[in-house]
Amino acid sequence: MCPIARRPLHLRRSLGDNISEMATNTAKCPLRPGQPCTLCHPDAHLGPQDCPIVALVMDDPFLRDGVNDTRKAHRAEVLAESP
Repeated sequence: MCPIARRPLHLRRSLGDNISEMATNTAKCPLRPGQPCTLCHPDAHLGPQDCPIVALVMDDPFLRDGVNDTRKAHRAEVLAESP
């Protein structure tokens, strides 16, 4: 029997697999709490760290406070739903 076939399913990898296909963390959108970054802006290639919309919102104190309020409200909803 092939040595790969004897491994548990979660450890089996074919020779064609590469590191980039392995599981990675999903970036969260700082402007939409609880949702992943969907790279909705064409210039956001890597995630929220290079998103121009996130940069604009975080540079404006009024908008940043609004995002923080939304984040706090979302966190309170999540905590209220959990047992």
